[in-house]
Amino acid sequence: MSKVTAVTDAQGQIVVIGHGHLSEATAKKSGLKGAQGGLWALPGQQLHELDVPENVEGIKGFRELHDKVRPHLRAKP
Repeated sequence: MSKVTAVTDAQGQIVVIGHGHLSEATAKKSGLKGAQGGLWALPGQQLHELDVPENVEGIKGFRELHDKVRPHLRAKP
């Protein structure tokens, strides 16, 4: 299993994928202090923190990573 953070645009297209749960909200919940790196969703974008059943750490190509992550994104309302 892999923890993945993805940001999608207003049309539901993946803008960026990061390994781990990298949002500010997760850092606050975990009580992390100090400088933290992470992903932000801009207006019109949505942040998704996912637990993907496949191990995605060794994937080298964006297309393959995209194909593994896409099915786990929440459906757009």
